[in-house]
Amino acid sequence: MNRFPVLQHLKVTNYRLFPGSPEVPGIDFAFHDGISLLAGINGLGKTTLINMIFRLLVGAFELPKDSGAGKFGSAAKANVVPWAGRTTYFPQRVADRAKDATAQLSFRIGNVSFHIVRSLANLRLLECRRNGVELVLSPNEDAYRAALCEAADAGQFVDFLTAVKYLTFFNEERRDILWDEQAQRQFFRILFTRPEEARAWIEVEQQIASADSRARNISASVFQLDQDLRAGERLLVNNAGVDARLAAEQALLDADLKRKAELEEQAEKFDGEIRMMRRDLERAKLFEDAARQSVEEIRFSRLGALFPTLNETARYILTQLHADGRCLACEQHTPDAQARLQGALEAGLCVVCGSDLAASPRQADGIIASASDQDLADAKQRYEAASIQRETLFDDERTLDQSWRMTLKELGEINTALNTRKADVEALRSQLPPDPEDLAKLRSSIQELREREEIEKRKRQGAEAVYGTLLATVNERIETATHRVSGFFQTLIERFLEERCSLTFQMISDRPSQSGRFFQYPSLRFEMTAAAFEGEQIRQSPDDVSESQREFIDLAFRMALAEAAAADGAMSMVIETPEASLDAIFMGRAAEMFRAFAEGPRSMIVTSNLTSSVMIPALMGTPTTDDVEIDRRRRRVLNLLQVAAPNAAVRHHFRQYDDFLEAGLRGHAG
Repeated sequence: MNRFPVLQHLKVTNYRLFPGSPEVPGIDFAFHDGISLLAGINGLGKTTLINMIFRLLVGAFELPKDSGAGKFGSAAKANVVPWAGRTTYFPQRVADRAKDATAQLSFRIGNVSFHIVRSLANLRLLECRRNGVELVLSPNEDAYRAALCEAADAGQFVDFLTAVKYLTFFNEERRDILWDEQAQRQFFRILFTRPEEARAWIEVEQQIASADSRARNISASVFQLDQDLRAGERLLVNNAGVDARLAAEQALLDADLKRKAELEEQAEKFDGEIRMMRRDLERAKLFEDAARQSVEEIRFSRLGALFPTLNETARYILTQLHADGRCLACEQHTPDAQARLQGALEAGLCVVCGSDLAASPRQADGIIASASDQDLADAKQRYEAASIQRETLFDDERTLDQSWRMTLKELGEINTALNTRKADVEALRSQLPPDPEDLAKLRSSIQELREREEIEKRKRQGAEAVYGTLLATVNERIETATHRVSGFFQTLIERFLEERCSLTFQMISDRPSQSGRFFQYPSLRFEMTAAAFEGEQIRQSPDDVSESQREFIDLAFRMALAEAAAADGAMSMVIETPEASLDAIFMGRAAEMFRAFAEGPRSMIVTSNLTSSVMIPALMGTPTTDDVEIDRRRRRVLNLLQVAAPNAAVRHHFRQYDDFLEAGLRGHAG
């Protein structure tokens, strides 16, 4: 890939995060050669705007397994995947879900111009023109992606996406490239090989990795089967007589299982019978209560007939004594008094004096009238029968419940015994010598798998041979290109760092599979002087430098890669400036590095916060009072104070922020 996008014009319509002004709704901004500035404060959408430009270029596609990964990856990526935020990232930032919002981007790659329009609700491509000619629209954007690759001289769209994401854009998702040898390898492949070589590199790497993976999986299976075979052969020698012991133990197990089934059936039967008996017992209790109540009613009627003038309280006292044997006068239980009272009533005697009621004048006068002796005898007989039935049912239920509980106990015991016996049977089965035919089949399977493993190894070795030839072809060109990268890097980084630093070429050994052949790959190592050492020291990790040095060293390396690769030198870089890690002096030096890169056909779109720092004046150039020059600089600034939806800070401090920007345009810190 030797040509990069050059951004020309951005237009955003009906997106509430960027409402614009009555004179110019939304965003309508032309990018310029040199520096263009996206100026604003936190919360006005600088990051959103950068991501919008990126998504306008590449659509709703992402690198596989890329999100959140610490390293670029050990193998080239062959395909793109749908971006997870395609229907949420821009809609969730506005109340109307961006339903009518669109964005347009004009750019060129080499001598090919593109104009695209996308919906911000779902990033669907609404319009796409190449050199003014409409391209066919499709969900996968095949025509657009092919046109991009052809214009950029990229081997495939995933390579174009990789280069744009990590070289054209330097945003919050940035990750180290210089200190990641695997990332270096892939960028060298993308940038410094021919398209057909870049594609072949990926294809052959995948063939090597796939064949190696299959071979290792087969090897793991062979190892396990071989262990099984050895164990079977040991059993065949060491465990004679296990068959008879197993048969005896299995017979006992079968008997226990049969007894368990019988007990479970018996327990279920007992449970059903107990339920039915308890229902019968409840009915018997009801019958007994009804019979007892009938006896009491007859006795009460006789008592009432004997003492017709007795008040309710006295009658209640006699009734309680008669029924329960409880004297309410002294609160004592008197069964003798109860028996005398019941006997007198049943014998037809007066309960007070014991005289025969048949001779009573009241009887003669018809005053004493009560239930007949036969009625009482019948009621008592029914009561006694009901009591006997209840007691019989109670005894039967208790006997049945005991039998049920004994069955459950035996069932629990046999379950415990079964667990032990099953374990014994399984242990004996594990000691069974295998069938010799099974061992023969196992040996045959192992041999077949070993042959398949060798086939996969030969496939891997064949692919490795092709891969080695390919690397031998391209490594010399890559090495030549890395010398250009080192030179461009040296020129850029000297404008930022005070320390002496350089990139040193070396060949490193690595392999595209876990167990295959090692190959030699070109690589660049970063060296820099340090206060405590004499001469330059190799910095193998980003932790070996400060945070601000780390970010700008890696940025300079990306710039150098792009500059070395771009055949016509033309490209745009979009940078979310890491201002927070810089002091005032190094802000100026960072701006100087940006301006050095953005010369000739190259351009740079840079974000900056509106503060009193020196970043904006350093980006704009030397101090000036020339109105023409100031107006020229102003046209290079997309002022988010004017086009973005104002937050509370803008509403309260607009004038102060605007003064910072105006001072920066004139080349002065605020």
